[in-house]
Amino acid sequence: MLRLPTVFRQMRPVSRVLAPHLTRAYAKDVKFGADAQALMLQGWSAVAGSQLTASSASRVHAILLPQPPEELGLQAPATSPG
Repeated sequence: MLRLPTVFRQMRPVSRVLAPHLTRAYAKDVKFGADAQALMLQGWSAVAGSQLTASSASRVHAILLPQPPEELGLQAPATSPG
C-alpha cells in the first residue's frame, strides 16, 4: 500500500491548498488485465501530467479517494414519524 504523500512528491506541482486534504487517504494496489490497465493509464496520464506510462507490468496503482455517502448509494431514504 502506498501513501499519497509519496505519490505527490513524484507529481509536481500540487496545490498547497489541496495536498493536505488528499494526503489523509491511502492508495490501494489493484490488479487489472492488460486492457483495463491501458485504459486506466490513458485516463491517469492527463490527471498526473503524463507521469504515468504504459509498461509490461501486470499491476496498476490506483488512488482511491474517499467518496461522499451519496455517491456510494448509502443515503437513507427520508422517513416521516408516525
